[in-house]
Amino acid sequence: MNWKGQQVAVVRSKRKKTASIMIERDGSISILVPENMNESLITEILDSKEYSIIKNQTLWHIANDGKENRSFANGQTFMFKGQNYSLIYKENATTKIEFVEDSFLMNPSVKDPYSAFEKFYKFECRKFLAERFEVYKHKIPVKPQKIGVRQMSTRWGSCTPNGNVNINWKCVMAPQFVFDYILVHELVHLRYHRHDNDFWQTVGFIIPDFEMAKDWLLRNGVKMVI
Repeated sequence: MNWKGQQVAVVRSKRKKTASIMIERDGSISILVPENMNESLITEILDSKEYSIIKNQTLWHIANDGKENRSFANGQTFMFKGQNYSLIYKENATTKIEFVEDSFLMNPSVKDPYSAFEKFYKFECRKFLAERFEVYKHKIPVKPQKIGVRQMSTRWGSCTPNGNVNINWKCVMAPQFVFDYILVHELVHLRYHRHDNDFWQTVGFIIPDFEMAKDWLLRNGVKMVI
């Protein structure tokens, strides 16, 4: 729908009882609403939250100014678990990405460096997700049916109505405390579907410094790219 000259993605859900407004990773607006909510009421809700929406979009634009355009040149840095590490081409390296002694090693014969990095990050994210889930699985109110890694264009994580939790593979670029926050955020959504007081109190009990993680994502999320 169009709201004040902007396209707003309206997502309807049988599970929702109230509306939730989100500024997506690309700066666009989406609103999750109950299945039968009419458009005029949605417009009223957006109007009532106009100041907050503009504020959060402004913060997104400030953060987006730090977006990095990476090449695959020798010495170019790439993020991994919160740090930047250089890409080094080596003739005797394998045809896949290797992370050795704080550097990414790659054979110069690799024809598609992007795909090689994507495959590396997905593998490492699955491994890291399994490790961190072991830390938190006994601290959450509801157990997921399935947990996995996915490609997502606008979200860091998601949970489905049937109890599956998915994490964006790019999350392995973030520091551990941020990765943990994203994971716990989605796990807690299995119990509390809205971002209400119960939800945030539960997240805060498990991740006391979650506000620091949210701030890190706001400032650095645009840098989590290949």
